[in-house]
Amino acid sequence: MGYIVLLTEIPSLGFAISATSLIFIYFGLTFPVSHHVAMVAGVAAMTFGNIWIAIIFSILAVISGDIIQRYTNTYVDTHLDMPATVIALWTFVILGLLS
Repeated sequence: MGYIVLLTEIPSLGFAISATSLIFIYFGLTFPVSHHVAMVAGVAAMTFGNIWIAIIFSILAVISGDIIQRYTNTYVDTHLDMPATVIALWTFVILGLLS
């Protein structure tokens, strides 16, 4: 996704494609949620202009998303939206702390 974002210069393109795939989940099909990873990759690619840094941040988004999902939504007493949390966290780190 980082490569496509670098070609088109649209950082939210991957997010739009991945979020559209959520329609399959709505209809009861099993489909992976990946819009948080695509958005983080797009922001990293546009900020740094490097596909390898976008890949590193994508991996960090997957790992942190798994950790957030496992530790905040364990007993389903409350719900913390994992994709939104990952996007907010890594966008803050990329744009707020590193750029």
